[in-house]
Amino acid sequence: MTLHPVWSFLIISILGMVATRSSAADSTYDDMTIPESYPNDYIFALYSHNEPVGPSHSELRTHENTPGFSYQHRLGHPWVVGVGYRSQAFINRQQNRPVSLLTVFNTTQRLFRLYHPFYALAGTEILYLIPVQKLNPPITKDATFSTEIGIGAAASLWYVMSQNSVLALDLQRWRGTKTDRLHGVSMTLGLGWGF
Repeated sequence: MTLHPVWSFLIISILGMVATRSSAADSTYDDMTIPESYPNDYIFALYSHNEPVGPSHSELRTHENTPGFSYQHRLGHPWVVGVGYRSQAFINRQQNRPVSLLTVFNTTQRLFRLYHPFYALAGTEILYLIPVQKLNPPITKDATFSTEIGIGAAASLWYVMSQNSVLALDLQRWRGTKTDRLHGVSMTLGLGWGF
């Protein structure tokens, strides 16, 4: 089994940051997450790459990267909750035509301070997956796949660039719960603005 290069990069980055965490200047923040003076609310612009995995790999292949957006709220130490939308564009292998998923998601993640300005998040995701023929209007439901509620695991790496901006790398492994036909991995780059 080989790891996708993005997964490998994230694992190596987190291990490297944890290994270099102990510095004298950093020790005053050991019991803190993001400083209290920073905003609790962020709006993210997202850009996602989606790969079908498992049973979906025989029916779908990746088509193109897609945009999205999300709202994230820090509940205080140490939880972050969010809602958002990301589209996922695939090609139906059997019919050689586009099929996309309009995905509305809700995420709950625990925030771990690696060392300021780097933070790791890990948690779960609930998704509403709506298969459509294409992402452009008029939007038509795809009859080959059914609408599903999905569940997933999510991991993120946040780089707090300034008091009001965050660069995020998110990885999600998700699957539909109604059938066994929708499985995937989403790798998302996000730019967040705090308010």
